[in-house]
Amino acid sequence: LGPIRVLPQEFQNINTGLIEASIKSQPTSMSLGQSLVGDIAALHGSNHLLRLGRLLLEETYPCITLAKPQGVPKLLRHGGVYLITGGLGRIGTTLATHLIDTLDAKVVLTTRGRLGEANEFPLKTRYPNNVLILTANAESEVEMFGALNRAVSEFGNVNGVIHAAGIIGAESFKTISESSIDDHGRQFQGKVGGLPIIEKLSQKVNLDFVVLCSSLSPLLGGLGFSAYGSANAILDRYVDEK
Repeated sequence: LGPIRVLPQEFQNINTGLIEASIKSQPTSMSLGQSLVGDIAALHGSNHLLRLGRLLLEETYPCITLAKPQGVPKLLRHGGVYLITGGLGRIGTTLATHLIDTLDAKVVLTTRGRLGEANEFPLKTRYPNNVLILTANAESEVEMFGALNRAVSEFGNVNGVIHAAGIIGAESFKTISESSIDDHGRQFQGKVGGLPIIEKLSQKVNLDFVVLCSSLSPLLGGLGFSAYGSANAILDRYVDEK
């Protein structure tokens, strides 16, 4: 969905669509082809469609209102232990700070290769007894299970995992015309590549929850967000299928 959302934003003369079709609902392949030709000709902007016989459905999202939370969510524990991949990023840091401030939690922050910053990391300095920073590639089963074992030895059983790993920075967000295949591949590192490892962790440890940090980019796109949106769309579909 990344390029589907972003192409019309970066190239105003292009309309795009992702059309899923049910072959079983069509009486003949010819009628399906005729329907799809009409659907393609009618595309405007960015569309995600489902063709069911004569019925054409477009993906929409209803507006919902969430009630203000009262107290601490049931899945969170006072003094709990939580492992956050991509823990030195903005999202990981924000979530870790909230868990410590509200629950006196112990947080284990994994990073692909920024351990040199650990001793000067503000959160570690502020909460030296609540924060453990480890180098672990979210795509490496050996490194992630090593981080899990270290977390247990330092703080006790891990109660939840937050997967916030991903590639960030200005160089990660390029327009489609500026991007190479390698640029797109890098966005899938950690965020998507870490999913099977996170699933294996959850099977070994009795966790209260696993949170996967996604984005609005698969829905809204954004200039330079083609690869980023694609990676998050895979994350969303992974959750839908579980």
